[in-house]
Amino acid sequence: MQIWNSSSSESKKCIICGKKSGSYKVYEESGISIKIPLCQDMYDKGCYYKVDVKQMTTLAIRTLKAEIKRQGEK
Repeated sequence: MQIWNSSSSESKKCIICGKKSGSYKVYEESGISIKIPLCQDMYDKGCYYKVDVKQMTTLAIRTLKAEIKRQGEK
């Protein structure tokens, strides 16, 4: 699983504190990615560093991939 920061000109509310932010934490595996809007501040680190859902997203992505393959075989 790869985890990285993505920035965008499109602002969304941080999932934790609700501030508008253009920062996202991206979890990717097997060509499928989950992008979570989280604020990131140079001074207090923001919510970006408070959240790590790697284990759950790994399971979710594997389940999605299996379901996509299953539906593609029909």
